[in-house]
Amino acid sequence: MFGESVHIVPVQREVEFVVEPAVEQGADVVHLLSDASLANGETVATLTDELGAAGIDVEMHPCPHDDLYVVMGLVTTLASEYDNDQDAVFVNIAAGGRVAAVGASLACMDAETDARAFDIDVEHGAEAREFVSGSMLPDHVIQSPGWQLVAGMAIIAGVNRGPAQMKKRHLIDHGLKLTASSEYETKFTGLASVVETLVTEDATAKDALVRDGFDAVGDHRNSAYRYINTDIVNPLAERGYIEVESVGRSSQLQLTEAGENVLRAFRHKVEDVIAFENQQRRRHGGSLPDWLVSGFRSMQADGAEPLVDDGD
Repeated sequence: MFGESVHIVPVQREVEFVVEPAVEQGADVVHLLSDASLANGETVATLTDELGAAGIDVEMHPCPHDDLYVVMGLVTTLASEYDNDQDAVFVNIAAGGRVAAVGASLACMDAETDARAFDIDVEHGAEAREFVSGSMLPDHVIQSPGWQLVAGMAIIAGVNRGPAQMKKRHLIDHGLKLTASSEYETKFTGLASVVETLVTEDATAKDALVRDGFDAVGDHRNSAYRYINTDIVNPLAERGYIEVESVGRSSQLQLTEAGENVLRAFRHKVEDVIAFENQQRRRHGGSLPDWLVSGFRSMQADGAEPLVDDGD
């Protein structure tokens, strides 16, 4: 069974560099990453018309072309929405700016992103460049941070809004609720051991953990803190992705600029965590930041309320 042929294109100019490769390669859908700050409304309208006339579906995504990590993150996120075994995802870097091209190319180098970047071979005529053909870029591979580190950053990013600040107990609380839930396959390994121990002691413990998180962990709090420190907080701090500030007897966790950039680039790895966090926010009338959910079909971004600070 054949899947979809997908093109992802940061677009700023050169309509023919988008349309002709898509038609030539039989694309079923084209995702246009359009920078709202650019005066390219006419370009986008022309692209939508010409691609539509060729029977190609078009999806628009606002994307600042001057932010490498935003471009990278949106490309990896969109690519992750497709089936690696059936769909073919190509990233056209010829129609955007230089920074957007670099970000899109780096996205394709992620070891867990199944997409190929290509550029356009052109001929320079007297008046304009003309499309000749597309050529695939070398398929280098870069290793991204592991699931647990990206998941930890996603939880921190979702909590730290407005006056609210993430504390280690909040990270444990959210991690336990996710890990104990039967709706999600991925788990925090250390917290999974805590959940297993509690369920062995009391068969009803899982329901309590899903509902109450940190407050239901009882005498196993030290084990939960040990895991959070060893496997998430310390590695993130050592990499410069978070800052840890001691306030009284508690520690507050804050994403650094580097950490937010890495999360933007690799958030596709933790869609389940982001979906879980978004669901938790919606239950209280809020949601996650727009940039954290952008590109995921299963989530819509809107305003969110900060987490109530209920202790350390």
